[in-house]
Amino acid sequence: MFFVFIFRKKTKNKNTKKDFLPLSIVICSHNESKNLSHFLPSILLQKYPIFEVIVVNDRSDDDSEMILQNFQNQYPYLKIVTIRQTPSEFNPKKYALLQGINLSSYDTLVLTDADCFVTSENWLSTMIAHQKPTSKIGLGISLYQKENSFLNQFIQYETVFTAIQYIGFALLGKPYMGVGRNLLYSKSLFLAKKGFENITHITGGDDDLLIGKIATKNNTSVFLAKTTFTYSVPKKNWYEWYQQKKRHLSVGIYYRLETKIMLSLLHFSNIFFWWTGIFLLFSNFFLILNLFLIKISLNWFIFAVINRKYFHSTNFFLLPLFDFLFTVYFMVIGLMTFLTKKIRWKN
Repeated sequence: MFFVFIFRKKTKNKNTKKDFLPLSIVICSHNESKNLSHFLPSILLQKYPIFEVIVVNDRSDDDSEMILQNFQNQYPYLKIVTIRQTPSEFNPKKYALLQGINLSSYDTLVLTDADCFVTSENWLSTMIAHQKPTSKIGLGISLYQKENSFLNQFIQYETVFTAIQYIGFALLGKPYMGVGRNLLYSKSLFLAKKGFENITHITGGDDDLLIGKIATKNNTSVFLAKTTFTYSVPKKNWYEWYQQKKRHLSVGIYYRLETKIMLSLLHFSNIFFWWTGIFLLFSNFFLILNLFLIKISLNWFIFAVINRKYFHSTNFFLLPLFDFLFTVYFMVIGLMTFLTKKIRWKN
């Protein structure tokens, strides 16, 4: 999986302007007035022939409505959906997304979040230029803003590892998830596959469970050009980050069996290596130490090459430490997610 990144050949841009189909960008927002003020312009100012931006203002009680109205006065292709109440049988995020999707004028949907921004005015055009002709789905990458803290550096590592994981499997012909902060799919495909049917009540899954349901080897593209990345505001403390990751991991129990097996082998092999190796150090120190050094050096090299080629976000010198801490993270948050009865998107 990791080697497909290293040896992947860059695809040439074969699309021309006439291939750029109209797009509907859907953004769900709940009390995000500050983020809308700062980040929505990067979406509205895209250089793309025809597109619309739909912001679903979901039960907000801050200044979001006023801010959106001001933006709409400047950008007539901005549409606003206001939700006052969510039906009891729906998770709020999925209900908000459905309202935005239903209002969309165009078949190709691009999803991102209110706390996301792009660094290029060619975000949309680059994605479409790198989409395969047969694709109805596009998996993008969303990173986090860099900050000078150990938590932020670990967030960067975990985000890059996750991106390598789902993009790598997609490149191998086994797409199983995307991230809702940077995702493209066809509205007609969404409706034909009955979208969120049977998962409307689940917190999360509007990206990974949906993609696991509708994505195939032939209908999925991946976007690795840096101008296609989105960036998000990271959590500021360990508790907020823990709550976020617990929500993300909670939908794993609904993955397909094949996906569960693939991911389990990937994560538990790493957990087994680290913790068995630490235990065996006491019985055969030099042999296990050498195995550790070989494994760490190999991981270090592979991850560093991928990070330098695509992401430029993870601290090179801390990679071995993060590789170990990732096993702790997976065990602790995985266990707590299993024991937690109810997880919410936003109140």
